[in-house]
Amino acid sequence: MRTPDENEALRLFLGQTTCTILARYRRQPVDPHEGEAWELAEAVWSDFCRFEQRSGLVEKPKPYLKTMVCNRLNARHKEAANQHKALEGLRERAAYDHKHIASAHLAAEPPSTADYLRLLRQTFDTLRDAMDQRRTQQTRLDYYAVFLLSACLRVDRTALAALRGAERHDHPGLNHLWSRLLPLSPDEAARQLRDAWAPLQHLRDTLREALRRGDDLNGERQVALLASTSPAAATLTLASWHQWNKRARAAAEAALDPALWRQTFDRWEITRDRDAPGETR
Repeated sequence: MRTPDENEALRLFLGQTTCTILARYRRQPVDPHEGEAWELAEAVWSDFCRFEQRSGLVEKPKPYLKTMVCNRLNARHKEAANQHKALEGLRERAAYDHKHIASAHLAAEPPSTADYLRLLRQTFDTLRDAMDQRRTQQTRLDYYAVFLLSACLRVDRTALAALRGAERHDHPGLNHLWSRLLPLSPDEAARQLRDAWAPLQHLRDTLREALRRGDDLNGERQVALLASTSPAAATLTLASWHQWNKRARAAAEAALDPALWRQTFDRWEITRDRDAPGETR
């Protein structure tokens, strides 16, 4: 058991290390009191304490903390790249629809965001019907609900990232923007991933609130939040969650026309999680 003084010394080391690594990424000095540096150090310290509570004291904590900072930063940069790719995919898909989908009856001008969101909603309606037809009574897991929840998380993250500035989590337009992005139908909102789980809308709202608070929402945090929504979900593990997402993605891809899949989901990579481990069996 460490003494309070030892913990305080470790936190000081973590703050200095975080600033040093951030400065290397930015190629300029970093103020230890600035928002990103402070939030990153706090998030790493929280993860470190949880790890030690589960596994015992780390013998060499300083190198371990340094590695955790690097991993967090790499994950954030990868997420930023994925979000950029998602926005590019959104624009490319809208241009593709405008040029090739005559049945959409779009005007001569390129489609608006509202036009694109309607098309995205129609794609999900098609996917829902196809996956429901393939579902059997022996399938206890609703793979469409799993796929839709992962898609919602990616879309909601992208929307939040699009609101620039330090106050984006409290941006007055966030609720309006979220309300327009992939809204759930009454049937979808009431669906459950498994029997006795909370409704899908409640799961999405739980993850959205975490995003609003600035939560990184890596795989472990997703599982912890979902597990807190109902007693039936309390046994959810990270390995199971990744396996469900992998199988839901495969089921969704099998249910859609390959060209439509490529234009909508493969380009967006909406269900690929940066923390996903290898496949479990």
